[in-house]
Formats: sequence, C-alpha cells, structure tokens
Amino acid sequence: MGERAGERGWLARTKARRIKQILRDIHATTGKLDLGFLRRMSDDEVIAYLLALDGVGIKTAACPVRSECDLGRSDEVPQSP
Repeated sequence: MGERAGERGWLARTKARRIKQILRDIHATTGKLDLGFLRRMSDDEVIAYLLALDGVGIKTAACPVRSECDLGRSDEVPQSP
C-alpha cells in the first residue's frame, strides 16, 4: 500500500469515528437522530452548535444554514473567525 493510500485510510477512519461520535452526541441531546431541533435556533446558534462538534468546521456548519431544503436559511456564508 502506498503512502497516499495509507493517508486516505487514516482519514476515512478518523472521519468515521467523528461521524459516529456526532451521531451519539445528537442522539444524547435529542433522544433521536434528527436535526429538526436546529430549526428553532438562530443561524448563529446553529453554527455555534455545529462548530462545537469535533471535526466540524465553518464550511460544514454553514451547509444546513444555507440549504433551503434543510433549514430554510439565508444565502449568506459565515466567514471563519
């Protein structure tokens, strides 16, 4: 296995671990695997909540805020602090 393939494997395992932890955190908070509770938050609160999750950056946190089909938010993209 080449060095790049090894890096991809490490990245995939890291992402999988983080995604599983995020799902556990959401389930612990809401009792289910549903992001509907974000609709009751302001854009800033949604972004702050998502940024507090390990492995979530500003681009990922901005996705549900920007997506009309998810939360029906504005087209503005928050800038990195």
